[in-house]
Amino acid sequence: MTAVYSVMWFIIAGFLLSLGLREQKIYMVFSIYFAFNGIWWGIAFFTKADMFHGTMGWIFRGITAIFLVIGVVYYYFYKKNNREE
Repeated sequence: MTAVYSVMWFIIAGFLLSLGLREQKIYMVFSIYFAFNGIWWGIAFFTKADMFHGTMGWIFRGITAIFLVIGVVYYYFYKKNNREE
C-alpha cells in the first residue's frame, strides 16, 4: 500500500505544479511538499525502513508543520488583501 501512496503523492505534486505554473505560485510551494511526501513514502516502501516512528517520524511531522504554517500564513494574507480591495 505504501507504493500506492507514493505514486498518489507524486501525481498530486505534478497536478499542483501545473496549477502553479498557470495560476498562483503557492501551488508550486505545496507541490514541493507533496513531492517530499512521495519521496518519503517511496523510501518507506523500497527500504522497508520505519519512516513514521521515532526520529524520522518527528522529522516528517516537523516538515509537515512547517508547510501547514506556510499555508495558514498565506491564506491569512490572501484573505486580508482581498478584503481591502
